[in-house]
Amino acid sequence: DVPNQGEESESGKLINIGVPGYSNNIEGLGMGAAQTGPNAELFVPFQPYYRPAYFKRRVLALIAVTCASMFLLFVFILSVPVSIGRFILQLFMPAGQLHELYTFACGLYTLWALTRLGTLLYNWAVQ
Repeated sequence: DVPNQGEESESGKLINIGVPGYSNNIEGLGMGAAQTGPNAELFVPFQPYYRPAYFKRRVLALIAVTCASMFLLFVFILSVPVSIGRFILQLFMPAGQLHELYTFACGLYTLWALTRLGTLLYNWAVQ
């Protein structure tokens, strides 16, 4: 027989039940799959939960930062290349409608070329 190592309440039931050697005699809970097998002594049917300070505010801040990040990602990945591409392509084709894929590709290629030129000039200036 393995002795119970938890604390007993006034009614004789165990509390603090996450200790090895617990007999799993809890009313209303049968022997489930988590309570059987080689790790039966590690089963914890109830674990106290501590809510951190300002939990709701932290969750709302996380959602707000996620929304702001997605907005900035949209602006820099889609809007900036399309705007630059529209400006450049309207210089060469003033009349008519331009396909958005062409403006995006032109703007993306322009941004890539400017970035490449900037790094080339920076590396040249450092030497």
